[in-house]
Amino acid sequence: MFQRWRRIGGAAVLLAIVVTMAYAQAPRSRTTRVRPKEFSRDEVERVFFDDVFEVLVGERPTLRGSAAGSTAATGTGPNPSSAPASSDAPAETAPSGAGWSQVISATTIEDEIKLLKRLVDQSVTTPGEFKGRGYLECRQHFSIAAMLFGIIQEYDGEVRWKESAAQARDVFARSAANAKVGTTPVFNEAKLRKTDLEDLINGARLVASKPPPAENDWANIADRGPLMRRLEQALDGNIKQFVSNEHEFVSNSEKLIHEAEIVAAISVVLTQAGMEDGDDETYAEYARQMQSAAQGVVEGIKKNDYDFSRKNVGAIDQACSVCHESYRG
Repeated sequence: MFQRWRRIGGAAVLLAIVVTMAYAQAPRSRTTRVRPKEFSRDEVERVFFDDVFEVLVGERPTLRGSAAGSTAATGTGPNPSSAPASSDAPAETAPSGAGWSQVISATTIEDEIKLLKRLVDQSVTTPGEFKGRGYLECRQHFSIAAMLFGIIQEYDGEVRWKESAAQARDVFARSAANAKVGTTPVFNEAKLRKTDLEDLINGARLVASKPPPAENDWANIADRGPLMRRLEQALDGNIKQFVSNEHEFVSNSEKLIHEAEIVAAISVVLTQAGMEDGDDETYAEYARQMQSAAQGVVEGIKKNDYDFSRKNVGAIDQACSVCHESYRG
């Protein structure tokens, strides 16, 4: 029995070897492939250059400079902005025609107005509190609100409250001008503005007895003193803290963008026609430097470049310090 199974196993192995050899020797089909096209030298020279730099005209572009220049912007007035401060790239003038949307985002405008609503709620409580400190706080809050609604009136993009912007601009500017004293009439007017902010945020529209002027009269919209105080709050109270180290920079990036865009917007407004010292070229240059540096802070955040943002914060601080030596408001 064992010999029988041994003979059967040997025959099976032999059969497998024969089948394998036959398969290996069988002819296989080949896939027909298209031969690559061969181009003559004349055809190649019509498309490609031996040395591209022999035919290019002008200087090669600086990529870093172009990127920096793309974020710089101007306001609606005559305020061309330099590119954000950089140790590697020279300052460049932003292209003309840039609008408010390149200076301050619709999100920052909306968030600042909501913040103002909370601040006004705290300042407009009782006549006694208002007379002590509330009226001074409201003067600043209403001034910033008037400025923001003026920006909304000119804004070149989608933003809330456009239909009520001109009316809101004028009533808040008037209330800011009246809030130099803490009298009962001023307190009652402040309560009206408190209600206006609440209504606007809740989606209501402000109705004017007659159509307000479409064009902004910046001299009657924003007073320099309250704007400067908001600048100091942004820089000393927030921005410097947010770039004190990389952890703060990352943790507060959204807040830093908000404050930097507020600085950039105020910088533009300060040089609008009719603003105090707005026609002084030295003063205007300080404002442009501040705007450019503020936009550099935002650029650094978007690139996650802590050192770049911190350097531009230093440029804002320097522009403010030098300007304050000669101008106060």
